[in-house]
Amino acid sequence: MPRFEKIRSSNGFIISTICFASFTDAFIYGVIVPVLPYSLNEQAGVSDNSVQFWSSVLLAAFGLAQFLFSPLFGYLADHSSSRKKPFLLGFLATAAATGLLYSAQNVWLMACSRFLQGLSAAIAYTIGFALLADTVDASDLGMCIGCVISSLNVGMIISPTLGGILYAKFGYKSLFIAIFALIAIDVLLRLVLIEKRQLSSITERRELQRSRGEGSEYGTFQSMFNEAANQEGSGTPSSDDDLTVLIPQPEDTSTEVAYHHHYAIPLVTLMKSPRILTSLYGTWVSLAILGSFDAALPIFVEKQFSWGPIGGGLIFLTLTCPSTLSPLAGKLSDKFPSRWLTSLWFILSGASLFHLLLVKDDTITSKSQTILLCFFLTLYGFTMSFGTTPLGADLNQAVESIEIENPDIFSGANVSAQVYSLYTSACAAGILFGPLWTSVAFGIWGWTFYVLSLGVLSVSVAIPVLLFHRPENDFPVGIEI
Repeated sequence: MPRFEKIRSSNGFIISTICFASFTDAFIYGVIVPVLPYSLNEQAGVSDNSVQFWSSVLLAAFGLAQFLFSPLFGYLADHSSSRKKPFLLGFLATAAATGLLYSAQNVWLMACSRFLQGLSAAIAYTIGFALLADTVDASDLGMCIGCVISSLNVGMIISPTLGGILYAKFGYKSLFIAIFALIAIDVLLRLVLIEKRQLSSITERRELQRSRGEGSEYGTFQSMFNEAANQEGSGTPSSDDDLTVLIPQPEDTSTEVAYHHHYAIPLVTLMKSPRILTSLYGTWVSLAILGSFDAALPIFVEKQFSWGPIGGGLIFLTLTCPSTLSPLAGKLSDKFPSRWLTSLWFILSGASLFHLLLVKDDTITSKSQTILLCFFLTLYGFTMSFGTTPLGADLNQAVESIEIENPDIFSGANVSAQVYSLYTSACAAGILFGPLWTSVAFGIWGWTFYVLSLGVLSVSVAIPVLLFHRPENDFPVGIEI
C-alpha cells in the first residue's frame, strides 16, 4: 500500500499540485517574453526589422499547439481509467520543449520548442481542470478554479519580470536554471499525487485483504473459496441474480437508448450550448488581451520610456498583483452568482483599457504617463480577474444543466475533461490571436488604435454574459428577464 495516501489524496494536495503545474507551464511560456527581442537577435541572428514579426510568431506557436491538442487530450482523459497518467505525459513535452529552446540556434527550432510547450500546456490545463472537477464539491469549484487561474496568471505575468531580471543580471542560461528547477518540483508532485478514484481502488483492495485475513481461521479451503468468490468475472450468481432468473423482467431498453445517443459527439453537443459558448468567448477575450500585452508592452515601454529588459518585465507586475484575487472572485461567484455583476466587470475592464490612451498624451510629463500606464493596467487586471473567474466555474454547472434536461445525452459518460478542453482551447486561441493582433494593430496602426480595439473587445463580452451566462433563478431578487 502507498505511504501517506491520506495526504497525497487530500483536496489540498491535489489542488496545490494542479496550481503548481499551471504555474510552471505559464512561467515557462512567459519567462522568455521580455528577452525574445534580444534572444532572436543574438541566438537566432534575426534582423532588427524582423524581430517584432518573429516575436509574435513564437508566442503564437505556443497557442496553436494548445488550441489543436486540448480537445484531443480532453477526449482521451474522459476515456481513460486515470487522470494521473495523461497528466504525467505533460512532463515529457515540457522537458523536450525546454531542452530544444536552450539549444536552438535558429528561429525555426525556437518555434518548434514553443509548439512543444503549447502541447504540454494543453495537457496540464485540460487534465488539471478535469481533475479539479473530480476532486472538489460543486459549491467550492469556483474558488478552486480561481486558485488555478490565479496560479496560471501569476506564472504568466510574473515570469516576464523574473525573465528580464535574470537575463540582464546573469545571462540567457540563467533562465533555464529556473525553468529546470520548477520542472523538477512539478514532476515530483505529479508522481506523488493520488487521485480520488485511485484512492477508492486502494481502499477496496485493503478491505478485500482484511476480509481474506479474517477468513484464514477456516483453513486453506476457505481462503481459496474467498479468493475465487472475489475474482472479476466470476460466474457465481448472487441472490439478486437468482431472483432475476425466477421473476420475468421487462425488456431492457438501456442499450437502445445509449445507442441512439452515441451519435451526439460530446464536444459538438457542448459547443451548441450558448451558456458554454459565452464562457468560452469571455475566456478567449481575456487571454487574447493578456497575450497581446505580452507582445506589446515590452516594446512599447522601450520606445516610449527607453526601458530595458528589467523595466519591460517589471511592468507586468501591474497585472500580476490583481490576478492573485481570483480565488476571492471565485468564492464570491459561488456564493452570489450574478450575470449582471459579471458583465459589469467586463465593462469596467474595457473602460480601463480606453483610458490607456492618456499614456500617449504629449501634454503631460513622462513620469505622469508612467503612473497612468501602471494605474490603468492594474485596474484592468483587477476587473478582468473578477470577470473571467466566474466563467470558468460556470462550465461544470452548465454541463450539469444539460444533463438534467436530457439525462441520456452523454450516455452516462463523464465529459468534464472535454468541457475543460474547450476552456483550454479558448485560452490557447486567445494566446494565439493576441500576439498576431499586436503585430497588426500596434505594429502598423499604433498605440491609439491598439488600445481602442482591446477596449471594444472587452466590453463586447458583457452582451452574451447578460443573455446566456446564468439561468433566471440566479438573478438577484427583484430582477426579472
